[in-house]
Amino acid sequence: MPSRYKYHELMPEIGREGQKRISQAAVAVIGLGALGSTCSMLLARAGVGRLILFEDDKVELSNLQRQLLYSEADIGKSKAELAKRALHRANSEVVIKAVPQKLSKINIKLLLKGDVDLVADCTDNLMARFVLNDFCVKNKLPLVHAACLAAQGQVFCIMPNRACFRCLFEGATAGITPKQAGVLNSCPAATAALQASQILRILTGKEPVNGLIRVDVWRCEVTRIEVKKNTKCKACGNK
Repeated sequence: MPSRYKYHELMPEIGREGQKRISQAAVAVIGLGALGSTCSMLLARAGVGRLILFEDDKVELSNLQRQLLYSEADIGKSKAELAKRALHRANSEVVIKAVPQKLSKINIKLLLKGDVDLVADCTDNLMARFVLNDFCVKNKLPLVHAACLAAQGQVFCIMPNRACFRCLFEGATAGITPKQAGVLNSCPAATAALQASQILRILTGKEPVNGLIRVDVWRCEVTRIEVKKNTKCKACGNK
């Protein structure tokens, strides 16, 4: 019988041992909008053993332009439950838990404690990103952040003993949001693909790319910016 993951196993970067590690891993995907839709589908098809999906929102018509897990028939329904069903149809081997709640400083300990190996940040607001960063840094959990605006996306891997989200964005304000600037529908797909690739690197025991990865899908430009650990960072400075 050919392996479902034959094309991963043929790659020296993954191989059978790497695929085994992927199948034994648990990943929490926070946010199931444009980024989370694509990232979670890629992780499910890659054979990640367990996925925990966090999203309290319901599908709206304007989501359908870029959020690949949903259809017109899903408008008004829970994204978390719809995503669980869609991912299970794609790969019935993956154990999937849907949590239709928004993460906060209050509930994050209960929702993520001892349950995951890695967190995928697919949120769409600065406060949620800081909450995730601080929790993951404190608990030494790998966190792979992604964000999109218009045609530009970014991915940043936050690992123990490396620079964290606060090192880079402390003092930042919300600024222009996707609701103001829009989002090219191919941008979250490309950004989430980079995010999922880094997640798989980590799950297979490889070091992820260091620095902030930025992509402009309209201009076909990819850059990597070095990020140094801030020794005075209130999240990771003395870690």
